[in-house]
Amino acid sequence: MDPTKPPSAPAEAATALERGDLEGAVGAYGEAIGRLQPGEEPELRGLLLISRGLTRQALGDPDAMQDAVSGLEAWKQGRPGWVAPALAGIATAFESSDPDAAEAFWAAAEQLADRIESGRAAALIAGERGRRALLLGELEPAAAQLRRCERLAREAGDDATAATALIGLARVDVAAGHTGEAARRIAEALALELDEEQSRAARWLLLDVGGAAAEAGLTADAELSLQQALERAAPEETELRSRALAGLAGLARLRGDADLALELGGQVAEILRSQEDETGLAQLVHDLGVLASEAGGSVDATVHLTEALALGRRLRLPALAASAARMLATIASLRGDHLRALGFAEEAASFEVGGAEREASAATLAAIGADAERWERSDVAIAAYTGALELYRMLDDDAAVRRCEEALLRVRSDHGGRHGEVDAALEVARRLTDRGA
Repeated sequence: MDPTKPPSAPAEAATALERGDLEGAVGAYGEAIGRLQPGEEPELRGLLLISRGLTRQALGDPDAMQDAVSGLEAWKQGRPGWVAPALAGIATAFESSDPDAAEAFWAAAEQLADRIESGRAAALIAGERGRRALLLGELEPAAAQLRRCERLAREAGDDATAATALIGLARVDVAAGHTGEAARRIAEALALELDEEQSRAARWLLLDVGGAAAEAGLTADAELSLQQALERAAPEETELRSRALAGLAGLARLRGDADLALELGGQVAEILRSQEDETGLAQLVHDLGVLASEAGGSVDATVHLTEALALGRRLRLPALAASAARMLATIASLRGDHLRALGFAEEAASFEVGGAEREASAATLAAIGADAERWERSDVAIAAYTGALELYRMLDDDAAVRRCEEALLRVRSDHGGRHGEVDAALEVARRLTDRGA
C-alpha cells in the first residue's frame, strides 16, 4: 500500500452511493472485502468494513454495527498513522450521498491526525478537502484548507504535498482574479521538488494565469506567465507550446509589435503543420495574413492568405475561404492589379455563405469597381459593379442596388458599349486567380 495516500473505497461503491443505490454499494463493499486475504491490508479492510456498516445502517439493517466493530478491530492490526487517512476515505465515499456524515468523518480524521501529531496525514487530509472545495467552486473554504495543507506539509518536510497545495492555491487565485498572486505561488511550487505530474500541472496553470492576466489587461503579468510556461514546456508538449506562443503573439500584436507577432505566429504554424492540423492551420494563416496586411506587409500577407484560401477550398471552410479571397482582392486592388482583384472578389462571392459574408463580398466588389473606375479601367469596373449589384439584389438592399445601377450607367456611358472587353477581362481574371495563382 502506498504510504503517502489514504486507502480508497472501490469505484463501484462510490458510483453506487452517488446515484443513491445503497444496496449496490453494500454489495460492492462486500465484493472488495472478499477479494482480500486474511490479514492482508488491514487498513483497507477496516475502511471497507466501516463503510459497509455505515451503508447498512442507512438501510436500517440492525446488524450493521458488527461491520463497524470488525473494521475497528482490523485497524488495530494496521499502522496508527493510517487511521486518520482511512476516516478521510470514508468521508470521501459519503460526500455525495450524505454530506453531513462526510463532514463528521472529515472532522474526526483531522482531530485524530492532530492528536497523533501526524502532520503529514493532516496535510494530506486538508489538501484533499481543499481540492474538493475548489471543484465545487467554494473558494474561501478551499483556500483555508489549502493554506493549512501547505503549512503542515512544510513543517513535516513534505515538499510534494506543499507543492500540490501551492498549485491548488494558485487555482483559487486565478478563479478570484488575483493573477499576480497565482504566478507567485506557482513559482514557489516550481522551486520545490516536484514529480512530473505536478510539474505538468504547474506549466498548464501558467497558461491559465497568462490568459486571465491578459483578459484583465495585465499584459506584463500575462507575458511573464506565458513565457515561463513556454520555457518550461517539454519538446513533446506541442499543444502547450503552441498555446503559449499564440498567447505571446496576441500580446505582441496588442502592443503594436507586428513583426514579433508574425514571427511567433509562424512558429505556431510550424507546430500545426507537424501535427497535420490543417483546420487550425487554415485559421492561423488567415489571421497572420490579416495581421501582415494591417502592418503593410502585402507580400507576406499574400503568401499567408493564398495558403488560407487553398486550405479553405480543400477543407470546405467557405467563410474562411471567402474572407481570404476578399483580402487578396483588396491587396491586389491597392497594387493596381484590378484584373486579379476582380478574380479574387468574384471567387469570394461564389462561396455558399451567410448574409454577413455575402454583404462583405458585395462591398468588396463595389470597392473594386470604384477603384477601377478611378483608374479608368471601365471593363473591370463594369464587371465588379455588376457582381455587386447581383449580390445586393439577393440581400434586398435597395439603397445599395440603386448606387450600383447608377455606377453602371455612368461607367457604360464612358465605356462606349464595348461589352466584349468586359467578357475578356472576366476570363483573364478567372485564370489569374484559379487555384490561388
